Amino acid sequence: MSQQYDPAIHDADTQPLPPRPRTPAAASDVVVVDHDPDVQTRVARTLTDRGSRVVATSSPDAALTLMAQWRPGLVLVNEALPGQSGLELARKIREDHPAAQVVLMTASESPELRASASIVGVLGLLVKPFRLEALFDLLGLSLTPAE
Repeated sequence: MSQQYDPAIHDADTQPLPPRPRTPAAASDVVVVDHDPDVQTRVARTLTDRGSRVVATSSPDAALTLMAQWRPGLVLVNEALPGQSGLELARKIREDHPAAQVVLMTASESPELRASASIVGVLGLLVKPFRLEALFDLLGLSLTPAE
């Protein structure tokens, strides 16, 4: 029996990929890579409400596996990840999947981090804790879900 997708879990290691939305042109596929399950859930629920398919993980290796299988258009990466820096993961993602947009989430920003992120090709930085409006502003989206 196949496991049903549960948007409250959002764990790439235990969840199947979410079903494709009925209107794929209005939705995008998103991977959230963060060690904090609260951040994963908050971001995933908001983006799912907007019509995106979202899978979250705390593992950089799982994120790379997802990228190879799923080809999402957006990846949100926390700078502080277990075993690898988020900046290094962002670099790998941009090298292997140049069409994917990468946003780096960080607890503290510095001119050095901003410069390194720019060199890697990161779309932008979100400083935690961030309001979801900041993510939508960065992506050029409205906070109001599409009808």
